[in-house]
Amino acid sequence: MTTIVYKDGVIACDTRMTSGNLIVSDDFDKRYESRDCVFFLCGGVHDAHELVAAYPGDAIPDSNNAQGFVVDHGELKWVCSSRGVLTRAPVTCIEAYGSGSEFALAACDHGKSAGEAVEYAMTRDTGTGGRVRCYDAGTGNELS
Repeated sequence: MTTIVYKDGVIACDTRMTSGNLIVSDDFDKRYESRDCVFFLCGGVHDAHELVAAYPGDAIPDSNNAQGFVVDHGELKWVCSSRGVLTRAPVTCIEAYGSGSEFALAACDHGKSAGEAVEYAMTRDTGTGGRVRCYDAGTGNELS
């Protein structure tokens, strides 16, 4: 799956794409752009594209399971689909999504940055891998 983390104005994510227990790619971009918004999503690729297409509406197919962050005109929001409803809420604290989220949150609790938290999740979660990319949470632009 993946690990996506927000902490201290930074969104970090890995680049691994999996299908079941198979690693498909370690160079997959989890950043999606649409209508002046930038999304960082976990879940199936089809679900991510479906969520981006549905946003900012309220309805989404019941089977969709994507979730993550959206930078919507400079405002960072948590976004997910559940039971046919697209939900969004402002991000007010450290948050993590994906299969490595618990490891990443524990790393953040011990003082690690968002990027370091994803790096730690890579050591424990088989669905998290590749490289770590970090982005400005206010613009969605990649940090150097």
